[in-house]
Amino acid sequence: MRASPQLSISQFTNIVKGLLYISNRKEYQPYTRILNALIESAQTTFPSETFEAALEDTLANDRQDAFAETAVLSGLLLKAINDPKTLFPNQKILISWLLRNFRAFIHRHSETFNPNVYTFYYPLIDRSVQGIFLMNEEANQMLREYILTHQTGYFQDWLVRPTIIGNFDTNTYKLEPFISQYLGYEKFEELLYSQPPSPATTKLQGFFTKFKAENFVECVYDGKIIEVFSDTHTEFVNSPTYPSFPKQKSGISSGKLHESAKYEELKYAQWVTRIAPITLQEAIDGGSYHFSRKFTLPNFEKHIKAKIHCLVDDDLSFIINEKRIKPTLNGWAQLHTLDIGEHLQSGENEIIFVVRNVDIDAKLIGNVPERNPYEFIYSIQIWAEESK
Repeated sequence: MRASPQLSISQFTNIVKGLLYISNRKEYQPYTRILNALIESAQTTFPSETFEAALEDTLANDRQDAFAETAVLSGLLLKAINDPKTLFPNQKILISWLLRNFRAFIHRHSETFNPNVYTFYYPLIDRSVQGIFLMNEEANQMLREYILTHQTGYFQDWLVRPTIIGNFDTNTYKLEPFISQYLGYEKFEELLYSQPPSPATTKLQGFFTKFKAENFVECVYDGKIIEVFSDTHTEFVNSPTYPSFPKQKSGISSGKLHESAKYEELKYAQWVTRIAPITLQEAIDGGSYHFSRKFTLPNFEKHIKAKIHCLVDDDLSFIINEKRIKPTLNGWAQLHTLDIGEHLQSGENEIIFVVRNVDIDAKLIGNVPERNPYEFIYSIQIWAEESK
C-alpha cells in the first residue's frame, strides 16, 4: 500500500484510527499488517515531527486496552532494533509508547491478574544478545509488581507452555519464558510454595521440580498427571522417640544417590532426612521420625488413581489422611511401589511418612553416627482413572 502524496496528516490519522478501531474488535493481526504497511509508506510523506506526533496520538493509547496499537508498535520496534537507521521513530520513543500502553492496561486491570498482560509485555524488547531477547527493565519491574500484587491469579496452569517444533507440539513443556528476567527462578519458587493450597499450585510445584532439575529447559510433562516429589518441602513434624526435636523443613542427603539413580521413577526426587545431623546416641539407639507432605487435588469425577515409588533406610510406613496404611517397607535394595489412590481424596491431602532407624552397636559404626543414617526418597503420580 502506498500513501497518496495528497493525503493530509489528518486523513492519515483518521485512517489509522479507523483500522485500529476495527482491529481491536476483531482478530487484529491482518489489520495490523495493513497498518504497518501504511505507516511505512507514509513516513516520507509528512514532516518527521508531524508524522511522529500523529503516530503517538494514534498508537500510544491509554484510553482503552490497546491490543492492536501494541501489535503495530511491536512491529515498528523490531524494525528499529534490526535497522537502527530506519526513518521510523527511534527505539527509545517506541518503547516509551509501549510502556504507556502497558502501564494503562495494568491500571485498568488492577483488581485481578489478567494473563493478557503479556500481550503488552512481550513487545518491550530492549535488545537481542546472541539470539536471546533482553526485556526492558522498567517493563520487568512493572510486571513483577503486578504479579506480587496478584499472586493467586498468576500461579495457574497457563504458566506451563508446550514446546513447539515447526507446526508440531511435542510432549515437552517449559515455563513462561521470561520468568528469569522479571521475577527470577529463586523468587518464583519461594512464591510458588507460599501460595494457599490449590490443585493448580500442586501441579505447578511438581512441574517446577522437574523443570529446575533439567536446568530450566523443557521437560517431559503430562498435564493429566499430578506429580509430587520428595524434597525440602517434605516437612519433619516430630519424633516419638525424641519429642524435643522441633518441627522444621527437611534436609537433603546425597549418600545414596547412586541407588536412586537406578530408577527413572525417582529421577526428580531427593533423599530427605531431618535437617539436623544425626547424633551418635540416635545412631546407636535408633528411633522413629515423622515427616509430612501436604498437597491439594482437584475434584476428580472418576476414581483417583495414584502410585508412590520409594526407597528407605531403614523402614517406612504411611499414614494417609489420618489412616495408617500397610505394609511397612524396608530397605533400598529394590524400588517399592504402592497403589494409594483409594486413600486420597479431592481437596486437601496429607501423607505422614513414618521412618524408623534400627539400633546398632556403636562398634559396628566406629562411633561415626553418619554410618547409621535414616533417610528416604519418593515420587507420587496421581491421575483420574480414565486419564492414564
